[in-house]
Amino acid sequence: SYHRADDPGETAVFTYTGAWLNLGFFAGPASGRAEVFIDGLSQGVLDLYRHDETPLSFVYSGFVTGTHTLSVTVLGTNNAYATNDRVQLDYVDVWDGTALTDGVFEQDDGRVHLTPNWGSTQSNAAASGGTYLRNSDSTAWFIFTGDSVTYEAFAYTGGDLAQVWLDGSYGTTVDLESPVDVTRTLTLDSLGAGPHVLLV
Repeated sequence: SYHRADDPGETAVFTYTGAWLNLGFFAGPASGRAEVFIDGLSQGVLDLYRHDETPLSFVYSGFVTGTHTLSVTVLGTNNAYATNDRVQLDYVDVWDGTALTDGVFEQDDGRVHLTPNWGSTQSNAAASGGTYLRNSDSTAWFIFTGDSVTYEAFAYTGGDLAQVWLDGSYGTTVDLESPVDVTRTLTLDSLGAGPHVLLV
C-alpha cells in the first residue's frame, strides 16, 4: 500500500531520530514531481515518472544524529511523458547509526523486507539454505552497513529477470533463467562504509 496525492502543496511530514533515511515511492506513468525537505532545507525536486510501475528509493545521509523533520510536498507538475502528476509515497526507513551485523541472511530473515505479494517458499537443495521465494512481480529490500554485499539468486527453468538497485540507483539486471537449477551470485563492492539499501 502507499499514500497518493496530486494537489499542489499537499504535504506529508515525518519526524524522526537518526542520521540517515531512505525514502520510498511507487512510481509509474501517471507520476509527477515532489520536493523533499529535511529540517526545512530543500533536498531537491524528484521526477517520479517511470514508463512502468516501479518502486523507487532515495537515500539522504550525512546529517547529525538527532531529531529531524522530513516533508514531502506535491508540486502538481509532471514531465511531458507523464499522464498525471500523482505522488505515491510508499515508506520512510530511518537508520539511527547503530552498527548492523554482517553475515548471511536468508530470504525469511527479519533484515530482509518483502512486499506482501511474494509467493510461497519453495524447497530445493541447490538453493542457499535449501529454500527460496519465487514470484514474478515482487520487491525485496536489504539494508546493510559495510563496503560490499553479495546477492544470491536461484535460477531455474522458467526463471525471469531481476533488477538490482543500490541506494536508489539502478545497478544491473540478473538473468534467472537456467536449464538446470543453479545459484547465481552478484557482488557489489567498493561501496563505502554505508549504510546502504539493496533492492531487488
